[in-house]
Amino acid sequence: MKIVILTGGTGSIALQQGLHEALETQLDGIDVSIIVNAYDNGLSTGEVRRVMDGRILGPSDVRKNQATRLKLKNPSDPWLAFLECRFTSETHETRKLCESKVATLLAEIGTRGRPTNCGDMLLDSIATFFAAPLAANIRYHNFSLANIVYAGLAAANGNSLRAAARLMAEAMAIPDNVLLNDDRSLFLGAMTRSGRRLTDEGEIVVWGRADDPIVDIFFVDAEGRDARPELCFEGWKAIVEADLIILSSGTQWSSLIPTYASKGFDTAIRDSSAKILLVMNRTPDHDSPGQTAADIIDVVVPRFFDPGRLHVLLDENADPQMREMTESARAKIATVLEADLSKPSDPPHKHDPGKLVQAIGYACFQDYVDSDFFLFDYDDTLCGRGNEYPLSSRFNVEGLTRLNLLTRVGVCTGNTIKALNLRLITDGGSEATPSNPLLIFADGGANEYAYGTRQINGEHPEVVQCISPNALLPESGRFSAAAIIAALFRAGIPESRIENRGNAVIAIRPVSPDEKRAVISLARSIVRDSDLQVEQVGRTTVEIRRRTLSKVLALQNLCKRPTTGLRITYVGDELHSGNDSDIRRLSTEDPRIRCLHVGSPAQTAFFIYTLTGRLQSDALH
Repeated sequence: MKIVILTGGTGSIALQQGLHEALETQLDGIDVSIIVNAYDNGLSTGEVRRVMDGRILGPSDVRKNQATRLKLKNPSDPWLAFLECRFTSETHETRKLCESKVATLLAEIGTRGRPTNCGDMLLDSIATFFAAPLAANIRYHNFSLANIVYAGLAAANGNSLRAAARLMAEAMAIPDNVLLNDDRSLFLGAMTRSGRRLTDEGEIVVWGRADDPIVDIFFVDAEGRDARPELCFEGWKAIVEADLIILSSGTQWSSLIPTYASKGFDTAIRDSSAKILLVMNRTPDHDSPGQTAADIIDVVVPRFFDPGRLHVLLDENADPQMREMTESARAKIATVLEADLSKPSDPPHKHDPGKLVQAIGYACFQDYVDSDFFLFDYDDTLCGRGNEYPLSSRFNVEGLTRLNLLTRVGVCTGNTIKALNLRLITDGGSEATPSNPLLIFADGGANEYAYGTRQINGEHPEVVQCISPNALLPESGRFSAAAIIAALFRAGIPESRIENRGNAVIAIRPVSPDEKRAVISLARSIVRDSDLQVEQVGRTTVEIRRRTLSKVLALQNLCKRPTTGLRITYVGDELHSGNDSDIRRLSTEDPRIRCLHVGSPAQTAFFIYTLTGRLQSDALH
């Protein structure tokens, strides 16, 4: 699951922490990218840009986000003190002080048995910085040590801050996932309603004039010529391939809107199928003190985002100004969700990480979580094939069995019941009793099973009922399951590769790509003159079945049961092709059925996490 966060330096800390704790530490297949711009020009960031003659971007937001990623991975890492170090020094003593800080860092890294081969890189970056003539003409007061390192690295690598970030990520052994909207050094300015021109990013951040708000931004290059950032390929790729894009809280005009204003950004957003969430600030920021939540929506829609594309998340405990919505603003967005996103102990401008990520999950899945019954596909939805996504698969199995205690759930698989590997547990952590079995539709959806505790001696559950006898293979004759298996075996298909799935499906697996055509041709010859069909399913399986066999049978059976309820959510990975597509077509005819398409067990895990939290919260209230 690919998640992209658009942010400034610190506006997404709670968001990143929440996603890390809820998803990244528990699951595999979660890919988080952070896109920032680097037009900061205040304090020591502005000074290092001036030393480099305006040829590099401001390192601060890249540094802050890489520090956040490192802190999430290892909060006691010695690199953190280095990244967060600020000092005041006489100009002529500063280089020596920086070099001593590098020596301290290397010593602390060495005591932990980690490689210290980054020393030359750090010292060379410091030397590059102080080789610039202007380095001897600035005051080093409350100065960021890491800004000097990033600036020197950028200057030594073609003035590329992105290259500096890549080298620093490698040195710190963290993912290289903090991306720039554009690597070209530009300077940010803004226009106010009265026509006043703010020519420095530092002035934008602290503008604070509610009577004369900022209404637009502009960019100039190092020579003062009008310019505009262009979304780089890395950022474009991250946006287009994303499953979820989150516009984090933060300073709108200095941190977020400059990224949205990049040339190509609007096209990339339109070409992305991701759900886009806008997390509104809890308090008004200094760059937009008089602007409400509705005002911010009016600024960004439709200028940067098409109407009806954004889902907006508000904190019900936020400043009233940041919860104020107008009918005009509501008409421009897809949904607005006001939720409890903070605790009384949280600072006024910070969200609670856990509450925030739970609300983000609900905003993503709100069309699916409020159902009466939840039916999951198995392969590549709950569990990855071939031990792919082992952490997410385990999370889903355990989550499914907990859901079985909270609501009505089941599994529907085209596979045999023997292929399922479930361990039912109670809320106390022990195995579930047979009185609380899990509903399973297997064998293409034709047979119903009750899956209870771990089966004794490797045995599997017996069929509770066949929900569609007409979908089974003939009981006797040349097209019966036994006759087809015998014919395949006589033709040379090993018995170990032939599987009878509840007399509903004969599966041949694994089938390699070079023998696929021959296996399909052989199977079609065996069932010629019958109403059976042969087709490839997945990458390595060929199936023989009746044309009437479909997972739709399970959904139709569920819909007839009075205990099912009025709404059913089906979760599957092949809604647009394969054996889930019939269910998607059924959902267009039956309003009781909703289909959630997932790309992997990781996305299913986020849904199960969200659904479990929602149900537990409802139970408490």
